[in-house]
Amino acid sequence: MHLSIRVWNKLRPVLMAGVLAQAGTAAPGRAAGGSPETALDWEPPRGEVFVLYLAPDGRDANSGLLPEELLLTLGRASEIVRAEEPESEVEIRIAPGRYDNQRVTWRRTHPEYRTVFTRWPHHASDRPVFDGCPPEGDCRGGTWFQMSIFANTFSGTEPTNLEFVHLEVRNYQTAIVITGEMTGSGR
Repeated sequence: MHLSIRVWNKLRPVLMAGVLAQAGTAAPGRAAGGSPETALDWEPPRGEVFVLYLAPDGRDANSGLLPEELLLTLGRASEIVRAEEPESEVEIRIAPGRYDNQRVTWRRTHPEYRTVFTRWPHHASDRPVFDGCPPEGDCRGGTWFQMSIFANTFSGTEPTNLEFVHLEVRNYQTAIVITGEMTGSGR
């Protein structure tokens, strides 16, 4: 598996632990050779949380706010989070299964609140799989998750507070890219 991350900002240690665990390298304070479950355990939200639900059989016309109103794509989840602008933690709960050819540009970061992308239900044994090559074989490559941050919303000195827990990403040229402008001393 090839993971490529271009970073100009400090990432949460949890994100780095997940990347290192997937690459087969031990993260600081983690045992080498540990399973992704032991290297990157899910931490429940702290306080109020804005939740959206995704599933391979979801529909982006749904609200995503209830387990019965499942979304299909992270792109639609991103649109909803931007429209709602929650002043709380955000948790994107993703049902196990295969998600083909999804690419998202995420634009929400908050210096005080986490945004967690996690398998749901949390105790499920299977993982959500984001696959850049659908069964038909139309492998377009590209980047699965791009974080775009702009100078007026981010100083470059605080963490992104993005956490990816129990997800599998495969067959993309790049898994995660963080781009944008910084102001102040982080430049």
